[in-house]
Amino acid sequence: VPLDILRRTAVQDGKLKINGEVFELLIVPEGFLLPEYEAVISNLQDAGLKVFRDDNIDAACKYLFSPVEANAPDYLRTYCYRKNEILYVYMVNESMSENAEFQMTVDGSYLYDPVYDKRFAWRKDIRLVPGESIFAVCAPDWNAGELPEFPAPTTELAAWKMTVDEKSCTFELNEKPVGRVFLECLQNEGVLEIELNGHKYPGLFAPPYRLDITDAVKAKNNMKINLIRTPDIPNILEYDIPRNLSMFFKITSTDGGC
Repeated sequence: VPLDILRRTAVQDGKLKINGEVFELLIVPEGFLLPEYEAVISNLQDAGLKVFRDDNIDAACKYLFSPVEANAPDYLRTYCYRKNEILYVYMVNESMSENAEFQMTVDGSYLYDPVYDKRFAWRKDIRLVPGESIFAVCAPDWNAGELPEFPAPTTELAAWKMTVDEKSCTFELNEKPVGRVFLECLQNEGVLEIELNGHKYPGLFAPPYRLDITDAVKAKNNMKINLIRTPDIPNILEYDIPRNLSMFFKITSTDGGC
């Protein structure tokens, strides 16, 4: 908050009102503050505003709203806003290698993936793979109807590696899996198009590289891959950027197996 706004904003009933928004406390992060900031903050505190500094952030947490449990991973980021009495919670896993598994603290209506414009049934236990994001929509008296399940923590049924030049593969499972079944791929080389047992899926162009293959998967499976890559032009690169020349696939099930 700029100093000019803090200087001209009065504390009313222990709260600050800035541009129509009401704030219950002021958190001062670690760092050096100019004397004029210190004076203004002291005046606000004397007027009844709760002020927490970097050495006492834990005490501020009990006053703060969080849409996720306190034990959520540090690399999970959440952003909340309200519009027309609807709470929107944007959640993104900023890790490059670790899944983010956590519990929501709010009761919502549905989950929404803006990348593929898909809605999922509400659930409080969520897993986001590296780079994945999702919206939680909490709307009063909202009837989302029948929606597919958002992938929960899953059990791995099969895993294998392919080079980016391979165009097809086969894989076998003990039998047709139960529950929702997903194909996941760790790769970052472009748009990935998958055809499984004759069923073509939309291209995957951003994390997560995951498909719900429940309706197409069998005990014995044939998969075709089309990877649309950006051409490498190493001669014009200033630095030697390592390239991922392999794709790592796995099959997972929400119900723990076959």
